[in-house]
Amino acid sequence: MTALDLSLPAEAVAALRRLTDRADLADLADRYLRALDGGEFDQPWARSVFTGDVELDFPPGSHQGIEGVADFTRGFMGHWDRTHHNVSHYAIELDGDRATVAWNVVAIHVHPGSPPPPASAPHFYLGGRFEGVARRTADGWRLSRLELRVVWTTGPGIREIAQVMTGTDGEQVITTWKDGTA
Repeated sequence: MTALDLSLPAEAVAALRRLTDRADLADLADRYLRALDGGEFDQPWARSVFTGDVELDFPPGSHQGIEGVADFTRGFMGHWDRTHHNVSHYAIELDGDRATVAWNVVAIHVHPGSPPPPASAPHFYLGGRFEGVARRTADGWRLSRLELRVVWTTGPGIREIAQVMTGTDGEQVITTWKDGTA
């Protein structure tokens, strides 16, 4: 009996690598979002998702560098009792050891003190798009840049976030949301 030759043509190896990279990048985005919903932000988590020179740009503010990413994330996620992020349509463009990544998000933010399900309570909703850049590192793919572009919002918001998003004192935005006129 002879051994089978299982070597693959170069085109097949390249295709397999592209598919594996795409799956790894989608897993990276999911790991980031699971942490948002799980509320677990620490230095090991940050290093498992971001490069040392990461740049973050979100409506509540911006941050550069891996040091302090967990605190930065905890700062804007701490406004909520819990969240639920739904994502779709990963757009991944590979360029060697660099990739651009983007995905749509619909996020539900539950205010502190809201009753647990099945009781109903007003929540803050947003729809937007995450866009970023990732690099292949010795530990796998990591995000070196991530930005959230908010497309729409509804429901009672948080004044500090509304101030940053609208460039106002946030009062009119919050009042409008509460009044249901937005």
